Amino acid sequence: MDSPGARAPTPVDLENLANAAYEFREALIPLHGITPDRCDAAATELRNRALVAEERFFAAVAGLPRRERTLAGHWENAAVMRYRHGLEVFARAEDLGAEMLAQLATHRRPSLPALTELCDVCTHARTLDQHQRTEML
Repeated sequence: MDSPGARAPTPVDLENLANAAYEFREALIPLHGITPDRCDAAATELRNRALVAEERFFAAVAGLPRRERTLAGHWENAAVMRYRHGLEVFARAEDLGAEMLAQLATHRRPSLPALTELCDVCTHARTLDQHQRTEML
């Protein structure tokens, strides 16, 4: 039973979430190839744009149910690894997560099997990345 002073949950704007995810993805792409030691105005502007887009994405995610937050977290990790760090082993995970996030705008929740697949794809990408890094050493 709800307490008398309890507030109703804030409704989540799923279209806003899909737009925020798209903008974050687009802001990450130009960061590939910009090294941390690069300090020129163009690099700073790109980093700031990505930071603002990331903050907007996480603000849009904050009110989501757990399943959608899990989806968003996996997608964000895969997108950063793919675009910011250039690790193409995360491409499938990022594409799958982006597709599922876009479906949220049409009010289609990810199914548990689809979310499990995304988790498995992310785990596989991390394993491949670790294996490749070990071979480089």
